[in-house]
Amino acid sequence: MQLSSLPSCSLNQPALRSRAGELDPEEREQARTTVSDAERLRLRREFVEMMQERFLRGEDAEFFDYSAIDNDPDLDDLEMVSREAEEAYFDAD
Repeated sequence: MQLSSLPSCSLNQPALRSRAGELDPEEREQARTTVSDAERLRLRREFVEMMQERFLRGEDAEFFDYSAIDNDPDLDDLEMVSREAEEAYFDAD
């Protein structure tokens, strides 16, 4: 058997998978706690940012009714609407 065919693992960390390929509860807990607090915070921020971007791109229609916001004139930015109308007026010349 060649060394390259052996699974790699550190000497301080036991293999995380049982022979059936599944983690037992103790191994699962050990794997969960190996993430540092700083890494966990970074991952959380990355996740929140990704979810916010997804929402802003309109990709959450399965969970959120975007039309309720898109069709509500009370939520329009009146300054922007006025500016766009002005630009359209002057572009027509």
